[in-house]
Amino acid sequence: MNHSSNQPTDFICLFIKLLQLNPSEEIIDEYLSDPDLKYLRALTALFIRFAYPPVKIYTKLEKLYCDYKKLVILKSKGYAIIHMDEYIDSLLNEEHIFEISLPKIPKRNVLEENGELKPYVSVLENELNVDKNKKEDKSESESETEEEKDIDIFKNIKIPDNFFKNKKRKRSPDKKEKEIFKNKDKIDKKTENAKFINKDIKLNDKNEEANKIKLPDLDPESDEYWLELRKRIGIN
Repeated sequence: MNHSSNQPTDFICLFIKLLQLNPSEEIIDEYLSDPDLKYLRALTALFIRFAYPPVKIYTKLEKLYCDYKKLVILKSKGYAIIHMDEYIDSLLNEEHIFEISLPKIPKRNVLEENGELKPYVSVLENELNVDKNKKEDKSESESETEEEKDIDIFKNIKIPDNFFKNKKRKRSPDKKEKEIFKNKDKIDKKTENAKFINKDIKLNDKNEEANKIKLPDLDPESDEYWLELRKRIGIN
């Protein structure tokens, strides 16, 4: 595609001829869309780089980043092999190609800031996103299949008919037992009432004894009077 000496190659001659003809954009798009003629595509890309405005240069040439076909170029030391995506990257970012100075164009980020271009989305990013979605779908399907297997296992388990019948259950009391419990509750209440009555009787007895006892020469409102009274009654 190129020669290091001043003598132009056939590729450069065809490029100059294409500049003279200046074909319409429909023809250029047709040349660019043909995947079989890789050198015609490379020639058309160089023409677009020279003849088109910056926005169209980026939009048309960035589509070729997914083309990885090999191109043979001629250098001063001999032939070399590059790929189409490398060639497109050189057209968009380098200042020279094939010893030809490329017209200056603004950087892509400048056009994005001005709102003339949308942010670039790499083909590789789309492929990675597709792979991630496939993996997520696969993991979800695997988890669903595992759950279905577990459900099938539980479905296949046979439970005997007498399984629940053999379990011991709490027996409800019959009528006689209910009557016994009621009578017991009544007896307990009576004994409690009797205890309280006995306590009241004892206290009343002690109060009567205290009233009978007389403590001369002591003031009933003094502490000594009540201490002496408690000793005589037998209250510690």
